[in-house]
Amino acid sequence: MKYITVDSVGNIIGMYLSEDDIPTVSGISAVELSDEDWQSVGPGYTYVNGALIAPAPKTPEEILAEQNSEKIAVNTAKKAELIAAATDRISVLQDAVDLDMATDAETAALPLWKKYRVLLSRVDANTSDDVVWPEAPDF
Repeated sequence: MKYITVDSVGNIIGMYLSEDDIPTVSGISAVELSDEDWQSVGPGYTYVNGALIAPAPKTPEEILAEQNSEKIAVNTAKKAELIAAATDRISVLQDAVDLDMATDAETAALPLWKKYRVLLSRVDANTSDDVVWPEAPDF
């Protein structure tokens, strides 16, 4: 059999495949579940008066808020990734210029990459809207 542990208000605290795995914790009860009930338990479920209770369905507003949050996370990660790549490129180009080893193309590319990095830093990634990213220099 399989088990869940439940606090005094019915929140499911843990799920266990064996009774031997259940820790002894004051105020927490172990409940044996059928295989069918085990398969149905998911995030947000509670166990009250001997019954599993599914979470309330999300409202359209909650769904939209989650989608917006995910989009902001994607935008923020992409911004950080693009800035890191630009910084790496600038570092090598700056080294070449500082050491008088830069080709004409590298010397010309350095300010373009710096401008690109500044433009990236000004992008508002904290939005769920589609972000217009500046275009990276060709070199």
